[in-house]
Order: sequence, then C-alpha cells, then structure tokens
Amino acid sequence: KIAIAVTKAFLAVNGGQGAASARVRELVEQLTQNVVRALLRSRPNGGTFHIDDIQDQVELALMRGGEHNVARAYVLYREKRTQARGHDEQAAASTPGLNVTDNGVTRPLDLAALRGIIESACANLGDAVSAEPIVAETVKN
Repeated sequence: KIAIAVTKAFLAVNGGQGAASARVRELVEQLTQNVVRALLRSRPNGGTFHIDDIQDQVELALMRGGEHNVARAYVLYREKRTQARGHDEQAAASTPGLNVTDNGVTRPLDLAALRGIIESACANLGDAVSAEPIVAETVKN
C-alpha cells in the first residue's frame, strides 16, 4: 500500500508517463523500503502503526529523497482527504441512522421526539442546563 501511495503521488506530479518509467519505479521501491525500515526502527518490539505515522514517514522519505514536488502533492492530497473525512463524519453525525427497539419492534429513532423529551426534562433547570449537548451526546453514544 505504501508503494501504491507513493506511485500515485508521482502520477499526480509527472502524469502517467512518469510513473511508467524505470527510474520512477526504482525510486518508488527505494522510498518504500526506506519508509518500512524507518517504521520498523520506531517499533523494535513490534506493534501496530497508525496511518498518520506511515503517511508522515512517506512525506519524510520523499523530502529526504529530494522529491519536493512529489512530497508537496502528497501533503496536499492528505489534507484534501482529511477534509473529506471530516465532512463525511459530520454528515454521519447529522443523520445518525439509529434504530430503537420497543416491545420487539425495531424502527428508526425519532430524533425530534427525543429532543422534545430532553428539552422538557431540562425545562425550569436554569440557563446552565441546555438540552442540545445532551441530545448530541445521547445520539453519539
């Protein structure tokens, strides 16, 4: 997967012709080996790697290899993907798709009804108590 990501970064900069060249294939292989070695050095006793750790090592390897344009394209791609994931998470949070089971019958959660119950429970408790954080935490959990 590391080699594929690095190859895609070269494609973004050099186009399809550049990625097909023997020089780029050899460079991708070398950079991939450098990333793997760096990751293994960082966890000599084994363990799992977070995707951000791997991507950080890919960036470093590209920079150290003098491939600054490719590293820049890789960083920009990462940022775009991070923003897209953030939008996906916000969309998922706004439409939770939760179901409830009542007397053996499963149906979609009525968020408006839940909000109404929580708001009525919070009524007359003062300004320090707000229903919205409770609703958000209830849906999240």
